[in-house]
Amino acid sequence: MPRLREAFPRLRLWLREDAADMLADRLAAGRLDLLVIALPGDCGGAETLPIAEDPFLVALPAGHRLAGAEAIAPEALAGERLLLLEQGHCLRDHALLAAGLPSAGAVEGFAASSLHTLLQMVGNGLGVTLLPRLAMAGGAAAPVVLRPLDGGFARRISLAWRAGDPRAEAFRALAPTIAAALDGL
Repeated sequence: MPRLREAFPRLRLWLREDAADMLADRLAAGRLDLLVIALPGDCGGAETLPIAEDPFLVALPAGHRLAGAEAIAPEALAGERLLLLEQGHCLRDHALLAAGLPSAGAVEGFAASSLHTLLQMVGNGLGVTLLPRLAMAGGAAAPVVLRPLDGGFARRISLAWRAGDPRAEAFRALAPTIAAALDGL
């Protein structure tokens, strides 16, 4: 936020956090003008501009057999208890794509509604999870070990706006500043 205020002092900004599909619906309905959103995902025909890559990390309990690895290949997660966010959260779908698993690869009977809960479960030895690097920029509060996920799978952080919006050039002008702020995390 400070970088945006400094670069665009007259910009009036309201922030809204929600599920990706809800944000895309609000964008399409004209209730939001611009999204910063993680792809892959459906933006309902909106124009998108990629601004950053957000690679996945594997969160493991301390002492886990993979905790000493420099990086972890997705196939090394086969047979692990993969803890994920609840159904309908785009991060769940992104994590399953990163691990190369169908939705059945997740632990049945468990779904968290927050990253904090996921980390607490991992820290208590109940399984492992996949998290985007940006979500872990402040570190992990739970006793977990974070390792990069091999294979280069990353969420693509993008700006999205309604196709044909006359402010498209103004939105594009924001992209370098937002990208620099994300890079600094």
